[in-house]
Amino acid sequence: MACSVYELQILLEALYQSGKDGHALVAMTLEAWNPKVKLNLTLSHAWAAAPANIIFRYLFGVRPLVPGDTSILIAPQPSTLKWMRGKVLTHHGPVMVSLKNDARPQLEIKLPPGRHVILRQPAVR
Repeated sequence: MACSVYELQILLEALYQSGKDGHALVAMTLEAWNPKVKLNLTLSHAWAAAPANIIFRYLFGVRPLVPGDTSILIAPQPSTLKWMRGKVLTHHGPVMVSLKNDARPQLEIKLPPGRHVILRQPAVR
């Protein structure tokens, strides 16, 4: 599906929410970030920054379940990525997510003290 950057946030969320994480990953990695590839490139538009929040909320899968981040969902959707590691900032400190994605996925998380977590393991690809 072709769309402009105006609809990219909605498209990426819909792809992740419907289990089409592979399509979402392709959409994010095909974007042109280099002026040699895309002459009308500009990084000053907030509506073109959808991957900045999608990566943390869906690729890494870190989403608050209640206001104040006392309960957190961690549901990574790595698609075909072989590994990923990231830090997601919350009100109470960082959530660290590290994933080795092979036949036996290895997920490691580190949470701020006192946080309740619901964990959904990624699907084996």
